[in-house]
This record gives sequence, C-alpha cells and structure tokens, in this order.
Amino acid sequence: MKEDKSTLFFHCYYEWIVSVGILYLLEGYSLSDSFRYFFLAYLAFISIYEIGYLFNDIYSIRYERSPRPRLSKVKWSGTLLIVYIGMRSLVFIAVSLWLNVLTTRIWIYFYCFLFIIFTLHNLLRKEELKPITFSCLAFFRFFAPIFPFISVDTFHLVFPPFFTCYLLYRLINYLDSKAFLVMPSRKTPEWKMSFYLITLIFNAYISFLFGSLVPLALNTYYLIFWVVYFIASKNRTGILGS
Repeated sequence: MKEDKSTLFFHCYYEWIVSVGILYLLEGYSLSDSFRYFFLAYLAFISIYEIGYLFNDIYSIRYERSPRPRLSKVKWSGTLLIVYIGMRSLVFIAVSLWLNVLTTRIWIYFYCFLFIIFTLHNLLRKEELKPITFSCLAFFRFFAPIFPFISVDTFHLVFPPFFTCYLLYRLINYLDSKAFLVMPSRKTPEWKMSFYLITLIFNAYISFLFGSLVPLALNTYYLIFWVVYFIASKNRTGILGS
C-alpha cells in the first residue's frame, strides 16, 4: 500500500501537475480546459498503456532479473483477457473521438510508435537493451497528455528540463533497481536534492540560451520538493531539531 501511495504521488507531482501547468501557463488554455484536455488525453493513453503492462506481467517477467508484476493477483483466462483488452480499446477510441483526434496524423503516429516500443520492451530477452526502450516509454508517458495541444515552440522549451529532470532521473532509478548500477545513496534525500541542484545549472544555461525562464522554472519546481523533503528528513532525525 505504501508503494502504491508513493507511486501515485510520483505521477501526480512529476507528471500530472506539470502537464496541466504546461497547458495553462504556456499554451494559454483556461484552467478548466487544461484539466479537461489533460484528463481525456491521459485516459486515452493509460487505457492503451496498461495493456502493455498486462503483457509484461504475463510474458516478460519470466525473463527479467528483478520482475515487478503489477497485476499478479489476477488469474487471467482467455475470456478475461479479451474483455480487458476490448474494454480498454473501446475507451481509447471513445476518448479519441471525443477529442476529435482519432484520424489525425500526430495521434496515429504517436500511438503507433508507442505500440512498437512497448512491444519491443516486452519481447526483448537481453535486459541490457531494456533501459533504451524504458527511456522511450518514459518520453511517451510524459508527453501523452499534452502532445496534441502544445506548439513546437513549447515542446522545444520543455524538452531539455524533461530530459534532465524527468527522463534522466527515472532512467537512473530504473538502472539501479535492475542492478545495472550500484548506487547505495540513490534513495536518500541528499542524493535527490543534489541531483536537481546539478541539473539546475544545466537548465539555467538552457534558459539563458532560449531567452525563457521555462527550463529553469521547471527544474526549480522539481528541486523544491526535494529541498523540503531533505529539510523534513533532517528534522525527523534530530539533526536540525532542537
């Protein structure tokens, strides 16, 4: 349960709030439209994405060094599989029609490439290649709720902090969790805060280069959480407490 709550919080702070903020602050949508577009696009995405997780649980974990099944408590029969996939596919189609994007090239290309990458990720036997497909999946997950609604200029502004603050952070955690890296301090607040302090330097340069505060602001947003968490952790251990 604790892991479920931490995962939910991660997605909320690292992805959902950022997505709504991009639509509202950068693209100029109303707050209600920003929430609506985000929710619908995310619903379409997660309906398809969870099918990939299903096949990971059924097939791929048999060949993984450190498997993490998500639906292990479910006994999957042929009928249940058809219903599960069918219902999620119908949700995806319904939301796509509602957003009027089902036949647009950007929508079709996005989900075609997502299907290809997730299929590769599930079929690869060499785990050393999976960090590559994992990185691609992280890209699709971050941009899925916003890509139909943002301009190319916004994408250019968001991509550098996305790469350093989200993708690189998730990739390092993935590599360590799969024993590709040995980083004993990775889970400590000090390491996480230090990570975002270092990336802040890079994104400050990107902000200067682009003439926009967006990269610096997005990095600062991620940094703030870990600074607060670091201070709170020190208070709990009595280091800063009186």
